[in-house]
Amino acid sequence: MKKISDTNLPLSYDPNENKRMENELLQLKLKAELGVEAHISANTPASIENIFLKNMLAFEAGLAEAEEIRIFELIGKPDFVPESKLDDISLETAFEKLMDLINEKQIALDFLGFYECRTKYKFITEELFEEKVMNMQLPGMIMHFIYEEFHPNHKLDIEFKSSKFINSWLSQEKEHLSFSLADLLILPDRRIWKKDQAIDRFTKVFDSYPQFKNGKYNITDINFEIKEDIGIGYAEGQISYTALTENHESIPFEGPFKLYFTLEYEWWSIYYFEIPGFEFSNV
Repeated sequence: MKKISDTNLPLSYDPNENKRMENELLQLKLKAELGVEAHISANTPASIENIFLKNMLAFEAGLAEAEEIRIFELIGKPDFVPESKLDDISLETAFEKLMDLINEKQIALDFLGFYECRTKYKFITEELFEEKVMNMQLPGMIMHFIYEEFHPNHKLDIEFKSSKFINSWLSQEKEHLSFSLADLLILPDRRIWKKDQAIDRFTKVFDSYPQFKNGKYNITDINFEIKEDIGIGYAEGQISYTALTENHESIPFEGPFKLYFTLEYEWWSIYYFEIPGFEFSNV
């Protein structure tokens, strides 16, 4: 019988326990060497946590040693022709080549709205190329950039947040509704409601109608005005849905909705809204 030396003995005969103990050591190493604490859900499997911690350790170690360089240098200083010297056909080809090169270097670039190819090519060569990042690339690590973070598209942002709010209403997701609201809501009669009051009101509506079904909506108009980085805006449209009571009765709601937005610190939030099936109480 082959004798197993002490050095070859497993920490435990349970593989999961071994992973758990290794994860504790990785947590200690992160904190001792890099001053980083990883907060991971207690329900996360030990094997997944192990991969995450190892990737995190590699990232933080690489970050500590990495130098800051321009994206243009990171992708190898590619030859490119300025946008002003390209015709439309040549520009499309040049844009596709640049996007392929960027993706090869583990960089993701998204355009949430629709823009002409010339606008996108000009952005990459004149702005994105000049962005400074840490000179490090790890397997599976993606650097992510969004065009609208450089050039805000307020109409698109209001449209997205309006859809998020309406969908959250129809699916009765209070947390998402709360995320869309400003801390203070201003009613037409000049009363001020705190966000918590609105959430309490949502709770009462959803308790009365445990489910909404057959929800449909259409945003018909979006408008906004911005002065000195502070703005107001609105989105309006039509909505219809059926509310089910606890007794399984069906109550149809249909009509116009309107969401009023305020822009502060580059963030649009809803400070008042009108939607069929919801009323601000007079209390």
